[in-house]
This record gives sequence, structure tokens and C-alpha cells, in this order.
Amino acid sequence: MPSALEPISRLLVVDDDDASRSLLTNVLENWGYWVVEARSGGEALAMLQKREFSAMLTDLQMPVLDGFVLVRQVRAREERLGRPRLPVMAVSAHATLAARRECARLGFDRVLAKPFDWGAVADAVKASCGSTEAAPIGTRLIGPEVRMLVPGFLAARRRELVWMESCLADGDFEQISRLGHRLKGSGGSFGFPELTEVGGRLEDAAKHHDTAACEASLTDLARCLSEAGHAA
Repeated sequence: MPSALEPISRLLVVDDDDASRSLLTNVLENWGYWVVEARSGGEALAMLQKREFSAMLTDLQMPVLDGFVLVRQVRAREERLGRPRLPVMAVSAHATLAARRECARLGFDRVLAKPFDWGAVADAVKASCGSTEAAPIGTRLIGPEVRMLVPGFLAARRRELVWMESCLADGDFEQISRLGHRLKGSGGSFGFPELTEVGGRLEDAAKHHDTAACEASLTDLARCLSEAGHAA
């Protein structure tokens, strides 16, 4: 926690998924940061025009104005107005080497992989805010600030399970892929690596329009959510 004489770094967290955004916000606030949330790229741009931030962490896959467009607009605004460069970290469940290179080309400073390695997140945020202190935690802490969000996270995933079953009946593989990607990125961050694994399979099956594989993965998801609910 910063001392009374140290300025508190203000972070902007951007994510359209309420569970993932709340998770990251709660952990960062527990570490002593001042966090402002945005539910979309457009909302983030509006906030950046009103106040100064030490750094921004943004999801990449968001509707309407995604993280890629967001960072390009941020960099264009900085160049147009002669503003200092804002450290921007991409948060993605698809953090391959190629994706990291593309993020660097577009103007991101760092890429944080989902599910979160909390030690890596702590180091990245500290470095972006100008601190070289060691990370305050280990790499896999699932602390009370995370556990308190688990019931809401699981409830949201149960609603999405019903949604995906309806999407499969309608042949809406694009939506299943998007929701599977979201699950892949969030499951392990909440302490449920099995949900991350199922999310990855769902995303892949939907991309290939594989109905049988989607059905099998949704069955596994229902089982995992039931087991997670009893364990939570």
C-alpha cells in the first residue's frame, strides 16, 4: 500500500465482461491502486478526455469499439495534442507470440495473458506506473478479493451456458465462439482451470462449426459449473 505521502496511481480498466472487469478491479484496489472502470472502448475514450491516468488495462475483444481500435485512437490523440504516452496493457486470452507482436505494432506497451498470472500482472502494473519494486504477491494467489466474486462469476457462466445452448440450436457459432473465448480467459483467473480448458474447446469447436464437439463441451461445462458451485 502506498504511504500517505506517495501519490496513488490511477488505473483505467476496460472490459465488457462484468466478471473479468470486477476481478481485475478488486485485485488492483487490494494492492492499493485507484481504479476506474469502463465497460466499452467508447466509455474509456470519454474517461480519458476527462481525467489523467497512470496506465490503462484493456481487453481486446469487445463489441463496437474493441481494444485494437481503442489503442489506435489513444495514440492518435496523444500525437494530435502532444500528450505524453499513456502506458497501455492489452489483456487477452489469445496471447500468442504473433498476437503480442501485433499488439506492439498497434501501440500496446505490454500484453497480459488470461487466465491471469497475478505475479506478472503486479510486475507489469508497477513497471507501467514507474515503480521497480517487487511484486507484492506470488504468481497464483487466489485471495479473498477473488473468492468474494466467485458466486457472481459462476452465476453469470450458468446464464451463458443456457445462452450457448440456445445459440447452438440456432446455429449461431459466432456467439458460442465469443463466449467460449471469454470463459477461456476468465476461468483460471477465478481459480477454475477446468473452465478455462472447456472454454478453449468451445471456442475451437465453434470456429469449426462442429456441432457434436460443441454439444460435448457444453455438457462438460454444465458438469464443471455444478462441481464448482459445490466447491465454492
